[in-house]
Amino acid sequence: MAIATPATLVATSPHSNDCPFATAGGPVAVAVWFGSRMPGRQQTVRQKRATALWLALFCWAGVVLYLSSLSPAELPEAAFAFGDKVNHFAAFAVGGWLAASALRASRPQIGGTRVVTEAILLVAAFGALDEALQTWTPGRVGGDVLDWTADALGATAGALLSRLRRADTG
Repeated sequence: MAIATPATLVATSPHSNDCPFATAGGPVAVAVWFGSRMPGRQQTVRQKRATALWLALFCWAGVVLYLSSLSPAELPEAAFAFGDKVNHFAAFAVGGWLAASALRASRPQIGGTRVVTEAILLVAAFGALDEALQTWTPGRVGGDVLDWTADALGATAGALLSRLRRADTG
């Protein structure tokens, strides 16, 4: 029996075209590989949901990194529709919700408080990485502690909202 690798799973996955950042060996490949079927076992609805949520989270991260790599002149006008901190909060609330939902779906045995905490830490650490990477983008300052604070607060709100939604749906 051949063992599936991340590269072969991405090439054959119906989800490989869903994310513009899906490349063989990349983070999406890892998510597909970990969320793939075990030999002789059908994927459960929970496993499919977990895979979809992890793919969505990796796509979200790719979009955030892409937007962070643009100079202010290259950013779409929509980026300036609201205040900078509001944009950070809203974007990272999406990331917090996706991370908490993906963690909960892939590890249902873990308690809700731990899932929320891990999601906040994961997304806030990504926010710090994003701020650090912006220091190398021409025209961007990066390393802004207030931007990172908005990122962490947004991640917290999103992770907590995922828990409230979970309580409503059972």
